[in-house]
Amino acid sequence: MQEILPVATENHGNAPAGATFFGHPRGLSTLFFTEMWERFSYYGMRALLILFMTASVNEANPGLGLGDGISGAIYGLYTSMVYLLTLPGGWIADNLWGQRRAVFVGGVIIAMGHFTLAAPLVGAPELPSFFLGLFFIVIGTGLLKPNVSTMVGDLYPKLSDTASEHERKLWGASRDAAFSIFYMGINIGAMLGPFICSTLGELVNWHWGFSAAGFGMVLGLVQYRRGDKYLGEAGLFKTDESSAVLDRRRRNLYLGAGVAAAAGAFAVFAIMTGMLGLITFVTWFGLGILLVSIMFFAWLIFSATWAVALLVFFGGLSMLLTPQLGGAGGQWAIAATLGVFIIMCIGLVIKGGSTVSTDQKRLMVIFWLFILAAIFWSGFEQA
Repeated sequence: MQEILPVATENHGNAPAGATFFGHPRGLSTLFFTEMWERFSYYGMRALLILFMTASVNEANPGLGLGDGISGAIYGLYTSMVYLLTLPGGWIADNLWGQRRAVFVGGVIIAMGHFTLAAPLVGAPELPSFFLGLFFIVIGTGLLKPNVSTMVGDLYPKLSDTASEHERKLWGASRDAAFSIFYMGINIGAMLGPFICSTLGELVNWHWGFSAAGFGMVLGLVQYRRGDKYLGEAGLFKTDESSAVLDRRRRNLYLGAGVAAAAGAFAVFAIMTGMLGLITFVTWFGLGILLVSIMFFAWLIFSATWAVALLVFFGGLSMLLTPQLGGAGGQWAIAATLGVFIIMCIGLVIKGGSTVSTDQKRLMVIFWLFILAAIFWSGFEQA
C-alpha cells in the first residue's frame, strides 16, 4: 500500500490540525463538495441548454424555438466564454481578492445565473432572462473554477529546503491523492446534475430544471461557508505590496472590464440590428482566439517580431483568399498561419543544441497540449 504523508493530523501551516477526510486535511471535504455541487449545477443546466433552445414555443413544455444553427452558435459561445474567463478570474484571485473570496463570489453569481434562467416561472420575460442568466453563469464560473482547484494545492504548503527526499516523495503522493479525491467530486456532480436537472426540465418544465441547478449551487455555497474553518490559511489573499500597487491593479481591472463590456455591447448591438450574423460572429470569435493564442506562443517562444510577422501573414493571406472563398478564406488563413508556426517550432527543434532554451522546449510542449486539448474538447462537445 502506498504510504501517505500524515498531513491531516499535524499543523503544516495552511490546513488546521484536527479531523481528516479520507486521511487528508478536513478542508479537502469543503472543496470536494463545493466543486461537486458547482459541477452538478453546470452540467445539469448544460444538459438542458440545446434542448431548451430548440424546443418549439408551441409545445406543452415550450422552449425558445430557435433553429439548430443559432442554438449551436449560442452554446459554443457560452462554453468557450466559461473557460476563457477563467484567465481574468485567476488574475483577480491572485492579485486582488485571494482564491477563497473569488470562489464564494463566483458561486453566488453562478446561483444568480441559474435562478435568472428560471425567472420566467414567476413571469419574467423569456429571452432577456435567458441571456442574462448565461452571462451571470459565465462570470461566476470564471471566478470559481480556476481558484477552487488552487485551494486544494494550498492545503499542502511547500516543504522547507531541508526536507529529505523521502519527505518530498510522501508530500507529492499525498497531494496527488488529494487531487484524485477532489476530481471524484467533479465526476459525481457531473453524473448527478444531468440526471436530476434534465428529468425535471424535460418531464416537468425547463425552468424547474434550471432551478434545480441553482439550488445545487446554493447547497455548495452553504457547505462552503460552514466548512470555511477547516481551510486554515488556504486561499487567503496575502501580499507585501503597497496600497498604491493594489489600487493600480484595481484601476486596470476596471479599465479592462469597461473595454470588454463596451466590446460586448457593440457585438450585441451589431447582432440585434442585423449588421452581423450570430453564426458569423461566433466563427470569427473562435478564429480570433486561435490567432491570439498563436501570436502569444510565438512571442513567448521566439520574439515579438515573429508574432507580428505571423499576424501580418494572416492578414495578407486572409485578404487574398476572402474574395475567392468568402467566409472560408479566414478559416484557411488561420489554418495556414498555424501551419507556419508549427513549421517554425519543428525547425527550432531540429536546429536544437544550445540555441534552444529549456523554457522554449517547455513552451512548445505547452503549445502542443493546448492544441490537442482544444481538438479533443471540440470533438467531445459534439456529443
